[in-house]
Amino acid sequence: TNSQGTSRESRMPGYHFFRQATCDFSQVIGRGLLGKVYKAHLPTGEVVAVKLLYLMAGIDDYSFSHLLEELMSVSHKNLVRLLGYSFEKEEEVLEYKGRAVHGVNIRRLICFEYVPGGSLAHFLSDQNLGLNWGVRFKIIKGICEGLQYLHKVGIVHCDLKPGNILLDDGKIPKITDFGLLPIFLGSDSGFGEDSGHRTLKYTPSEDICWGGLSEASDIFRLGVVIKRIVIGTMDYSSIADMDDRECVEHV
Repeated sequence: TNSQGTSRESRMPGYHFFRQATCDFSQVIGRGLLGKVYKAHLPTGEVVAVKLLYLMAGIDDYSFSHLLEELMSVSHKNLVRLLGYSFEKEEEVLEYKGRAVHGVNIRRLICFEYVPGGSLAHFLSDQNLGLNWGVRFKIIKGICEGLQYLHKVGIVHCDLKPGNILLDDGKIPKITDFGLLPIFLGSDSGFGEDSGHRTLKYTPSEDICWGGLSEASDIFRLGVVIKRIVIGTMDYSSIADMDDRECVEHV
């Protein structure tokens, strides 16, 4: 803790550095369960993605650091690289009903490699998909290989969906936001107002009822993602009455 009442643990520069690098957090490139993601331009010329986490109480600082250190060691061509993290606690004095109130502002940031192609969700929502079967198969194969690696090293994604799958310029898929959810599910504050909930259409019914987090849940979500990539829509009413041959021809 310094003389200004600020304490910090970091494997990268902190909040004020990235506030400048993101033009005051104005370049939003994504948002999810845990926070908003911003595009940041570093002094070296490198471009990275920075997630500013929503404020959530009840998160153990040691567990947070330990988890991020573990995730930084993960390396696979179909996974977005986690480059660093930072959390700061800064004492603040605010006025409340005419009285000075002392509080602590907690800021947690996670830095990832920047993937320029956008999310798979963007391509699947575009009416002009421009993804032939060869490209779709490559995407499916890459997602499977990335998820297989995560499970091999003991990491459950917990929220696999097109919005958490990014594509580089060569349409190579990279899974992001893996392994982060369990520690935040134990927080007291829930999730931020922009986060919504885990997308139910990708969630098995037993997770909805009992909140389970397992490799089996990831495989269920993988199946829904593959179905979405193959069919190109989540509106199954148009194919519900087709026989097998018609469905294959449609695909």
